[in-house]
Amino acid sequence: MNFVLFYSICFEIIQFFFLPILKLQGKNVRKNVLKLPEATGNRSGVIGKGQIIKILCIGDSSASGVGVEHIDQSLSGNLVNNLKLNFKCKWKVIAKSGINSNQLIDLLLHEKNQKFKFVVISIGFNDITSGKSLIIFKKNLIKLEYILSKKFSVNHFIYSGMPPVHKLKTVPNPLKSILAIKVLIFDKFLRLKCERNINFIYININKLSFEENMVAKDGFHPSENFYKIWSEEISNIIKKEENY
Repeated sequence: MNFVLFYSICFEIIQFFFLPILKLQGKNVRKNVLKLPEATGNRSGVIGKGQIIKILCIGDSSASGVGVEHIDQSLSGNLVNNLKLNFKCKWKVIAKSGINSNQLIDLLLHEKNQKFKFVVISIGFNDITSGKSLIIFKKNLIKLEYILSKKFSVNHFIYSGMPPVHKLKTVPNPLKSILAIKVLIFDKFLRLKCERNINFIYININKLSFEENMVAKDGFHPSENFYKIWSEEISNIIKKEENY
């Protein structure tokens, strides 16, 4: 994993020379991209029949369902709907659009102590866009995992990989290329991290189908179709862990 950190440091140095144009392009993208709200609906509940499993979904805009109207159409909504035929799911979403890993830690610290077996984590892209280094991201994930273990009793961590930025048509170059490289570095870090921990699982978002109907109307966030196939990947993992 050290070689990933080394590449990250080298890339940060190279990126420095592109900062003026990157900041300008980033400002224009934020100005022109349609601002979509988070999904409406309850962010916790109990659904299904059978063996009880407790699932926590945390993170940024993808975890909060930006791109769809209702939480039932989001990642967490599709996930529990996939599992409800086999399990009685107690689920909860703790997420906010636009947050980075440090802000996610703050969100979790304001929650009461609760017990969950699985946590689905979608975080990192806003660390990238806000200029956070991989070293800071790594330190924040250590804090995050400690809180999830102690405060929420989580023992199965499911990390979603970084989004397929290189496939987005709304982001111009060289901004898209720079983001794509940094996404690749962060994604590789997550993959190696999960490979080295028996209770950690990595979901490769980039391998999922990414046609036009997979993107929301802002051209940036996942659509319901993408949330569906993403949730299927996660539900299959949970079923396997629970011997279904």
